[in-house]
Amino acid sequence: MQDLVPVMMGSITGCLDAGQETYAQEALELLVELAGAEPKFLRRQIADVVEGMLQVAEAAEWEDRTRHFAVEFVITLAEARECAPGMMRRLPQFVGRLFAVLMQMLLDVEDDSAWHSAENEDADAGEGNSYGVAQEGLDRLAIAIGGNVIMPSASELLPQYLSAAEWQKHHAALIMLARIAEGCAKVMLKSLGRVILMICSEFQHPHSRVRWAAVNALCQLCADLGPVLQIHYHEVVLAELVNAMDDFQNPWVQAHAVSAVVNFSENSTPEVMKHYIGALISKLLALLKTGKQVLQEGAVKALGALADSSQGHFKEYYDAVMPHLKAILMNATDKSNRLLRAKSMECISLVGMAVGKDKFRDDAEQVVEILVALQGTPMGNDDPITSYMLEAWARLCKCLGQDFLPYMHFIMPPLLTSARLKPDVTVSDDDSIGTATLGDIGIRTSVLEEKATACNMLCCYADELKEGFVPWIDEVIDVLVPLLKFYIHEEVRRAAIAAMPGLLRSAELAVAKGQYHECDVKMLFDNIISALVEALGKESETEICSSILDSLNECLEISSHPLDEHQARAISERIEAVIIASRTRIKNNLDRSEAEDFDVDEKELFNEENEQEEVLDRVAKCLRILIRKSKASFLQLFDKLSVHITPMLGKGTTIEERRAAICIFNDVADHCGERALKYYETFLPSILEGINDDNPNIREAAVHGVGVCAKFGRLAFHPIVHEALIKLRTLLKRLELQYPHNRMAYDNAASALEKIVQFHWDSCYKIAEKKGKQHRAEWSDYDSRVFCTICLEEIQAKRMVPGKLPEEEDILDGIRQKLFSRTARLYVKNQLKIKFKNLIQSYRRLDHKKEHKNLELYIQIFDECPDEEKVISAECSDVGSTDGDTISRHQFKQNPPLANQEDAIRANEVLLLRKEIECLKLELMQVRDANDRSDIELQEQKNLREQLLLYDEKNNELQEQNKNLKQQLEEALTGQKVAMSLYEEQKEKVCHLDAELVKAEKLRSQMHNLIMELKGQIRVFLSRSTAICCW
Repeated sequence: MQDLVPVMMGSITGCLDAGQETYAQEALELLVELAGAEPKFLRRQIADVVEGMLQVAEAAEWEDRTRHFAVEFVITLAEARECAPGMMRRLPQFVGRLFAVLMQMLLDVEDDSAWHSAENEDADAGEGNSYGVAQEGLDRLAIAIGGNVIMPSASELLPQYLSAAEWQKHHAALIMLARIAEGCAKVMLKSLGRVILMICSEFQHPHSRVRWAAVNALCQLCADLGPVLQIHYHEVVLAELVNAMDDFQNPWVQAHAVSAVVNFSENSTPEVMKHYIGALISKLLALLKTGKQVLQEGAVKALGALADSSQGHFKEYYDAVMPHLKAILMNATDKSNRLLRAKSMECISLVGMAVGKDKFRDDAEQVVEILVALQGTPMGNDDPITSYMLEAWARLCKCLGQDFLPYMHFIMPPLLTSARLKPDVTVSDDDSIGTATLGDIGIRTSVLEEKATACNMLCCYADELKEGFVPWIDEVIDVLVPLLKFYIHEEVRRAAIAAMPGLLRSAELAVAKGQYHECDVKMLFDNIISALVEALGKESETEICSSILDSLNECLEISSHPLDEHQARAISERIEAVIIASRTRIKNNLDRSEAEDFDVDEKELFNEENEQEEVLDRVAKCLRILIRKSKASFLQLFDKLSVHITPMLGKGTTIEERRAAICIFNDVADHCGERALKYYETFLPSILEGINDDNPNIREAAVHGVGVCAKFGRLAFHPIVHEALIKLRTLLKRLELQYPHNRMAYDNAASALEKIVQFHWDSCYKIAEKKGKQHRAEWSDYDSRVFCTICLEEIQAKRMVPGKLPEEEDILDGIRQKLFSRTARLYVKNQLKIKFKNLIQSYRRLDHKKEHKNLELYIQIFDECPDEEKVISAECSDVGSTDGDTISRHQFKQNPPLANQEDAIRANEVLLLRKEIECLKLELMQVRDANDRSDIELQEQKNLREQLLLYDEKNNELQEQNKNLKQQLEEALTGQKVAMSLYEEQKEKVCHLDAELVKAEKLRSQMHNLIMELKGQIRVFLSRSTAICCW
């Protein structure tokens, strides 16, 4: 079939030569569909096909529609990266020729006078059909091909266009920069300064459409290249935008400058904005007074963006801005001003959040009253106020916090109504603006957007109000749970997923305050977990799968209820399916990397896609929570999962796969103890290999795994102690070169080394002894067991954690039993003396009894450590003992004459050392006394706390009584309302009957009159009939 491709191209050429351009267009349209569905079908003849299409696109004699189809065909092939990666980049000069065609199409724009009137419907005045095709084509081509290929072509054409006399070419160059910014962001950032200066030079161009294009380019770059642009070029950019806002002869330039300020603010920081906020606000307030709606709408939106980006710095200008916004909110009631009024709501709520509740409080009540009144008025389906109001309510809630609760009964009914909206579905092939299409089914997007906004707001209220949201939890959960599978609109599903943890947290907090029942929370938890698990099994979008796992993980963390066996199995089965799907995607990507057209640029994009595969991290976190909650009982489920997890450690797997597999095993080893030993043989080799991996994430997981296995592995870890020590030591030396920038990584490696020394003394001893035999000269002055002491000293010194004492007493016993033999040298005691000083200095900041005991044991070990044999025999004898809390004390006998000067010096060192230890002991006793006083104070605080608990119980009882009384009052009020409604109904019926009675009386009167009239006529008729008969 591929041999027919030249025939197909020949038929198109024949139609064009014969003047049958309509048939050629139909054939081109079919080829575009083929390029999108099966691009590999064209691989053999790709050079000839693309050459033919470029010739059609370059030929000015054909109709625009014909050329547009040719351009669409080439761009569609370029976008087919998943099926044919890099295929188009291998064609010589393809990008340069297509880029030149698109730039030529951008010249299809005229200076239409309607454009200068600044009316919304005239925003595109003067633009031809080719202009729009070129804009879209540049955007798609840059994203598909990448900046490394696009920027050389752009750099070649830019000087030609910017130096031309025609304003259209300047306009085209600026539009091109704006359109390719998203796809070429990484490359464009390298020469961002030159690009910005090039754009800013066009702000002085005499033609207004060129100035508009310059503003448009900066506007787009602020969005696509932020926040780098905002950090480094804020002064130049904002100066040009402020000047552009003074171009009162060209309102579209002003309006777009305001939009650029919005984009700049959204990616900026308060530290940058504080220098310009005053000048910008004065300009925007001036634009509010112009009377042009497009400028007013832009200025209001920009004020909101400034408030959001500058935060507390906006307080200074609050009093100048808020009256204008409130005036618009109250007075812009015409239908033509609906969007302006809606944006004023948005701006007021953003300003309120920026300045805080205290500053906003005086105006908040008035704003809320206006919004409540406005909410009660009927609105059309296309009224933008509805969605803006939903978002404004949520921001006001964030600003006011718990003070917002009194308004919730006004807000929730319409909000739930919006969340329950059904899609407005029509069967049509019309792909018009404002309609999302699924095949032949069209769905009005405004309904879906309102529904998504409402769901997001429900999530916001649950997060902000905490237990205050409890009265609406049951109703909201009934609305949102079905929306977890609302496959028509992705944002609706995201909002419903994100709301689940907030609802569960609200219920848990309410239980703690006696506002919700424990059994109801359990039912809520079961409902949410089952709904999320079911949604996870049916979801096809990878990003939403990650969101579901995030929500599921958070719910499991929040809840105090354990998972039953059925729930744990269901989650495990869904996770298994997610792992299989993720590995399938990764395998497909790897297959793409082996394609013949795979190149460097494609590899860069390929690596970015793999980095975005975050679902395995979520899986690892979910399994961590399950393992922590279920302990060893989860291993039955893990046996089934390990079939899919173990291959993730093999060669040819991605970084994400290996890291996730190691993290999962670490959690199993950490929480399942000896029951997890059967997995060590499978996972430990990969963990050891990962210690010196090039990727820091793999190294971090592997080092942590070594520490966990050293602690819990016992005999299973013994065979690899030597290898682990060597690898960790190599890693520590490697990390030392970059310390302290990688302090966390260094700390983790040191911690793992410490655990090996702590829990595997025997293996360390054998290693040291073997090393001592190999280097007898080096070890002649030390017993081999001193190696372990030096190793431990080094580890704890390198960790650089002040006051960090060992938590396990086993290490102290090990030091006592194994390290301090009769052959240990005075060197060890001097090292311990230094350590004692450091411990005392840091210990003054601690008050844990266990660490008191540890310090005492250290001093006891020091006391029991003998000096060099001849010094001990000549000068010292041990007369003290240790029992209970009493620290051993030594008395020193009078030293006999020493044999030589060296012995005298050494004896003097011993005496000085003893005195220093006595001082340290006294300091320790002082610390202990201070701790005893602290214990007394803590006991007093405990008694006070118990009294407070009693008061709290009484308070809770009173609150419960108050709650019951309120409930009775509400029931009474409800009964009264029902009675009043019945009375009103009866009254209305009586009035209706009275009206009917009046009507009936009128009708009776009319009938009576008619009957009397008929009687009279009958009499006349009878009298006439009698007279005739007589005649």
